[in-house]
Amino acid sequence: MDSRQPQSELLRLEVLRSLRLLDTPAEGFYDNITDLAANVFSVRSALITFVDADRQWFKSRHGFGRDETPRSVSFCSHAIRESGLTIVLDASKDIRFSSNPLVLGDPGIRFYAAAPLVINGGVAVGTLCLIDDLPRSDFSPKEQSMLWALAQAVIERLGALSSLAYSDEATTLPNLARFNLDVAAFTASSAQVKFTHAVMIDICPLEYVNRMVVALGVETTVHAAILTTERLSAVLPRGITLYRVGYARYAFLVKSGLETACLLAERCVASHASALHLNRSIPVEVISSAGIAALAVPTDPARLLGALITAADAARESSAAVLLYDDEMKRSRERAFLILNSIKSGLRCKNQFYLVFQPRLRLSDNACVSAEALLRWHHPQLGEISPVEFIPIAEQTLLIALVTDWVLEEAIRHLAGWRDTFPGLLISVNIAASDLCRTDFVGNIRTLLSRNGVPASCLELEVTEGAIVQSPEVAAATLESLRKLGVSIAIDDFGSGFSNLTQLHKLPADVLKIDRTLVSSMQDDSRDRLIVHSTMQLAHDLGYKVVAEGVENADLYAMLAASRCDEAQGYFVSRPLRNHVFEEWVRMHTRTLIWPTLGEKR
Repeated sequence: MDSRQPQSELLRLEVLRSLRLLDTPAEGFYDNITDLAANVFSVRSALITFVDADRQWFKSRHGFGRDETPRSVSFCSHAIRESGLTIVLDASKDIRFSSNPLVLGDPGIRFYAAAPLVINGGVAVGTLCLIDDLPRSDFSPKEQSMLWALAQAVIERLGALSSLAYSDEATTLPNLARFNLDVAAFTASSAQVKFTHAVMIDICPLEYVNRMVVALGVETTVHAAILTTERLSAVLPRGITLYRVGYARYAFLVKSGLETACLLAERCVASHASALHLNRSIPVEVISSAGIAALAVPTDPARLLGALITAADAARESSAAVLLYDDEMKRSRERAFLILNSIKSGLRCKNQFYLVFQPRLRLSDNACVSAEALLRWHHPQLGEISPVEFIPIAEQTLLIALVTDWVLEEAIRHLAGWRDTFPGLLISVNIAASDLCRTDFVGNIRTLLSRNGVPASCLELEVTEGAIVQSPEVAAATLESLRKLGVSIAIDDFGSGFSNLTQLHKLPADVLKIDRTLVSSMQDDSRDRLIVHSTMQLAHDLGYKVVAEGVENADLYAMLAASRCDEAQGYFVSRPLRNHVFEEWVRMHTRTLIWPTLGEKR
């Protein structure tokens, strides 16, 4: 575009491009208008045109063989400067057009009539025009009125597209409604499809956006959206329309196949590798992901959006930059959705969720002094579902609080039933990071223990160090309140990645459970063996009891006993057991047992 163009022309081009219709596929609405116009006026061609900086492009064309023509030969370039209709009865006798290549050559224009498409209070972006290769003697007032009426229908459509209903207020990008409209139109029939894939860029999870709003205010998040738009627009080539389809989600359509879609998606993700510097120079780090989905003919916009969200979420969960949506991903998400929507009803049923108990042995005398309560789920349609699958799903929602409460109630109820037979038995229960932020959590546990007549000393709560790190001050306060109540606190999975030996003394806990991966590698890796020994020594010096998880054989058991580990848990000791089997197991192990020494096999 020539920078010396008048300001009015610059404004006109800006309005035209804000419609984001240039180079888009044909749509039924516009094609119906041109088909109707050609038939009503008995002309060879009817066109809906947009006059760009150096070309005239046709959004819809009836009876015309080209997608566009140079602006220099465009009849419509003259028509958009007129306030009324432009009527040329015989172009060969009109001094403005007589030497025009479109008159002298194909398509041999003689008759031309056009109504300007005027939007935004007076900006003409194109025309609805009629073309014929035969001259006319007149174009009656009735015909002129009819042409104006058809043009008005197009104008109303364009006005709607440029309205707030189809535009994101913060970024001025086309919004989700416009995305859905365009997807439906662009994939209406196989003959018109030019786009092959849709891409979604998920800048950050919605919960992160919510925290940003609370911490920094709405204005700051609007600034983040503007900066994000600038970054994404800078890496996308001209001709790609960027849509804002959610608070932190952006989408675009690609014509050139999967390879191009992947390349552009990777560029968009990489554009957010550095922090966004918001108002007051606040740096905000985001980790973006992208999902890609192939376009079908036709494409249901709602299904497409779901596929894109699924792929982008899967990419984030797997730490991949970009993932292509496929049927397996679909099945996985459908299963996850079924699981999520079954948890609440499953907790109300008596025969779905149940507890199993995995014994822990005291290594000094091989006595069973405690056990970990583990949740299991027999789903009526899916069968047995591992907690490794359903707990992370529940943790993404408020349902995890219901799950924790159910497990606590069941575990304490079982403890109450075992008080006479196993008065000193301790049961350990896993809790989530979000449980530590619940204002009613400590009070609920106090009530459960009191109602069932169980001493707080018989209950141990397991929490990962990572959960404490998420909200350190709130978590520490909750854990200290639980310890004052008499409940024991165990740091679970210590050594799995979050652990920091130098911070051990700051953890508000009584027990350190060393992660099974580190324990299992003790036999073959001298460095891991040294790490475990050093961790146990330091933990003992700081007053912690040490429990080793994942003890799978006699050699490990004996090695840990020699290292002054306090308790052991794992398949060598016992697999998790249903309550009645666990009772029998404990009865058999209440007396001191003699286990094999190092090097012997059980």
